[in-house]
Amino acid sequence: MKKIFFALMCVAGLALTMACGGADKKVSSTGDAQVDEQLDKAEKAFDEMSGIEKCEATLQKMHGLTLADIQPDFEFVEVEEGRDKFMGNEVNLATAVYQKKDGSAITEDEWNAYQQKIFNLTARLSQDGKNVHGYDGMSQLTPEQANAEVSLDDIKETHVSSWCFKKEDRFKACYMILTDEVNPNYVTVTITEGLQGNLD
Repeated sequence: MKKIFFALMCVAGLALTMACGGADKKVSSTGDAQVDEQLDKAEKAFDEMSGIEKCEATLQKMHGLTLADIQPDFEFVEVEEGRDKFMGNEVNLATAVYQKKDGSAITEDEWNAYQQKIFNLTARLSQDGKNVHGYDGMSQLTPEQANAEVSLDDIKETHVSSWCFKKEDRFKACYMILTDEVNPNYVTVTITEGLQGNLD
């Protein structure tokens, strides 16, 4: 997908060029072609990134975050291969996957600590300093219910946790999964756009 911000910067640059060149000059089709070429280059550059680079680029674009902000505190390796791996779509979804560096199992204490770290992070990112229920796609929630604050204890299950937070009056969603049926096991964290209302 073409970078909207980059497009706006290109358009602004062309507008400035027109202003400096005099009111009687117009942007030619050549100028339009140059903008398209630059956008295509930006899109190609993103497509050529590794999964980890795409994840970080999306995190930065979405929330101004780096990978260091979402890394677990235990010694880890980043999972780059397989169905569950690092990814980002440059627009609204970033997923990171971590295993223990020594290949051992992620303990319950480590899993709980990592959940708490990400839960605290999204609360800080939110416009009102809290995590909320959000719309879950399964039940017909009122806006009051969707905006109700949740604690980590309210929403975490054995191996899965999910919650929402608000930015610019839009729901963002966070999902965390501990996958322990493989050896070594791993944790996944995803930050993405949430549902903005009930499903029909």
